[in-house]
Amino acid sequence: MLSPLPAASKNSPAIMIAAISGRSLAAAARRAGYRPLVADLFCDCDTVALSERTARLSGSIS
Repeated sequence: MLSPLPAASKNSPAIMIAAISGRSLAAAARRAGYRPLVADLFCDCDTVALSERTARLSGSIS
């Protein structure tokens, strides 16, 4: 279960995160006051909840 994180306001700067899994980076960005925009291979529920926008990238890690 996710701990409550401060909601980023629309005036907060956005940050683009491209990673195999962007969940932890999105959480860190939220804690730092950014609005995370995440593109990763999984786009899991936690990442979606943490991010302002998400995109699932095609591909694999193997």
